[in-house]
Amino acid sequence: MRVAAAALAVGIVGVALAVGTAGTASAATANNLAGLAGDNLGKKYCSTNSKGGVGFETSCQGEFWCSDFVKWVWAESGIDSTGLDAWAGHFGRYGAVQSTPHVGDAVLFNYDSSKSYADHVALVTAVYPDGNIDAISGDVGGQTGGSDPLFWSTAFVRRDHFSGAIGYSSFWSMSVSAYDKEAHDAQLLVSALQSVSPYAGWAHSVAVAGGQVYHTIRYPNGTWSGWQPLDNAGLPAPGTATSVTAAADGAGNLQVAAVIDSTIYHRIRYSSGAWSNWASLGAGTQVSASVDRNANVLHMAAVINGTIYHRIRWTDGTWSNWGSLGAGTQVSVSVDQAHNVLQMTGIINGNLYHQIRNSDGSWTGFSPIDTGGTTTAATAAADANGNLQVAEVNNGSVYHRIRYANGTWTSWASLGTGATSIAAAVDNTHNNLQIENTTNGTVYHEIRNPDGTWTGWFPNTPNNNTTTTAISIV
Repeated sequence: MRVAAAALAVGIVGVALAVGTAGTASAATANNLAGLAGDNLGKKYCSTNSKGGVGFETSCQGEFWCSDFVKWVWAESGIDSTGLDAWAGHFGRYGAVQSTPHVGDAVLFNYDSSKSYADHVALVTAVYPDGNIDAISGDVGGQTGGSDPLFWSTAFVRRDHFSGAIGYSSFWSMSVSAYDKEAHDAQLLVSALQSVSPYAGWAHSVAVAGGQVYHTIRYPNGTWSGWQPLDNAGLPAPGTATSVTAAADGAGNLQVAAVIDSTIYHRIRYSSGAWSNWASLGAGTQVSASVDRNANVLHMAAVINGTIYHRIRWTDGTWSNWGSLGAGTQVSVSVDQAHNVLQMTGIINGNLYHQIRNSDGSWTGFSPIDTGGTTTAATAAADANGNLQVAEVNNGSVYHRIRYANGTWTSWASLGTGATSIAAAVDNTHNNLQIENTTNGTVYHEIRNPDGTWTGWFPNTPNNNTTTTAISIV
C-alpha cells in the first residue's frame, strides 16, 4: 500500500504478526530476514533484486508494493506466505497479532481489523533497548503530488528508525497498530542487535547563519529536529562564526569545531543531548574534522595563515601538535575505516587536490582531481567499503565524483549551479550519501540513493535565515 504523508496524519499504530498457524518459521531466522531485507535497500518496484530476480512478488505489474516486498522477504526466507497478496491489511489476518516487536515481524500501520485494511506494512530488522526499532519496507519515498503510478514507480526500499510502541509514532505520523510474528521464534532473536547503536542512520548538520552556529538532526525516517543555535559557553565573548564542521562517533557523541572571530573552537554534544563548553584551539580560518571509530580518535584539519594543518584529538582528550601540509585555502577530511586511512581534499590556488594519510602516519602527497576552472569549496566522505564521495563548487556549479576503493575515479557529474559552500556525509545505515549546499544564503539538502539516483535539492535553512555561509553534515 502507498504511504502518502498528507493522508496519514492519524498516528502510527503498529501490529506485529507472530509465528502462527498459517506457516512455519523453522527454515528462517531473524538474521536471515533482516539481512535479506537490507540487501535490497534502494531497490525500486522492478529493479533486479538481490536474488537475481526482477521486482518483488507481483510488484512489476505496477502497484503499491510494500506488501509485495515483505511477502517476498518472508517467502525467500522459507516462510509459507500462501494467501498473502498486495494488500498490507491482509497481513493482519494471516498470523498471530501482538503488541511486542521482534526481528522478522511484519509491522502494520493504521490497521483496521474490521476491514483487514492497513496503510503500510514493513519488516522489523532491529529492536533496541530504548523501545525504538528499525524497519525496512518497500514502496516508500516516492514522489507525491501526482498520480499513483508516479508514487510507486519512484518509491524504493528504505530503512527507518522509530518508536516500536503501539500508538502514534514518528513514522510518517501514522500509528503502529500491531505486529504479526509469523517469522518470529523466541530462540531466533539475535542478541547482537542489542549492541547496535540507536543513533544509526542519524545525520547531524551544523551551519553558520548570520554569524551564529546552528545544529539540527535528520532522523532515519526523514524528519528533522529543527535548527537550534549553539550557546556561547566557554567563549570569551559572543563572536561571529565563519566556518563549522562536525564528526560523530559510534556512541552518538558529536564533535563540533567552528572558527569564531578567527579562532578555532571545539566542543562536544554528548549522546544525552548535553553540550560541553567551547574550548580554544588557536587561530584559524577554516576547519574540517572526522572521527576514526576504530581508534576512537578525532582527526582535525584546518587552514591557518594560508597553510593546511592536521592534528589528532586522542581518546584521553589531549591533542597532538599541528602538522603542516603546505599551502591551501580550504581542506576537507574523512576517515576511511575500511582501510584505516584518512582521506583529504585541499584547495590550492583554485584547484582541487586529494591525498591520503596512511595508517603509519605518512602522507601520499596531493594530486589534482578537479574539473578545471576555479574550485572555491569542496567536501569528501568515505563509505564503509572505502569508496570516497567527493563534491566541489567549481565556477559556481556543484559537481560530484567517486574514488573507488581500488583507486579509480568516476567522471565529474553536475548537480546544479549557484552554490557557494558544500558538505557531504555517508549514511552507512541506509547506504546513501547526504549532501548539502548553500545557494544565495539558503541551505539545500539532497540524498544520493544506493542505486545512484538523486532525490533533488530541498531547502533546509536555519530558522529561514538567508545569510547562511557555512555548513557541515555527518
